[in-house]
Amino acid sequence: MGSRLSEWIRFGIETEEKGIRLYRQCLAKVKHPQGAELFDYLVRAEQGHRKVLKALLDSVEKGDRKKIKEDIDDFMGTRLKNPMFREDEVGKLTGKGTTLREMFNKAAAFEDEGIRLYSDIAAKENDPEIRKLFRRLISDEKVHKEEIRKLGFFVFDVPVSPQDLA
Repeated sequence: MGSRLSEWIRFGIETEEKGIRLYRQCLAKVKHPQGAELFDYLVRAEQGHRKVLKALLDSVEKGDRKKIKEDIDDFMGTRLKNPMFREDEVGKLTGKGTTLREMFNKAAAFEDEGIRLYSDIAAKENDPEIRKLFRRLISDEKVHKEEIRKLGFFVFDVPVSPQDLA
């Protein structure tokens, strides 16, 4: 386990911290309860990712293979309640400053950035346990993006087909 993996993990931690800041800003601007629920969920999800990455970084830097596996296994067993929004529950959101469309586009782009980052790390990592962790992070980020897109379709009155959500 080299310093290269530590650098990737540090970059992942920084990325998660940017996400936390972005989603907190969105949360502060959103007035509709479902929008607030979504951005609160995203803050908590990114905080969970940051926590596991910090634990992994500590274990990697100590060279503690047993602790790495324990950290990854613990994370793999956790799930945040993912808010699912029904079309009939979602009304218009209102915000100040940043437009709603900009907030949703920024949030979706941020999730894409996380997917790319974690995909690159997973592709380069030889350790199967660490690859498993990053594949889970990729999966989580994809779920976040899907929730952002689904709610955004309804907020902006875009007709939604099953292909749009795929």
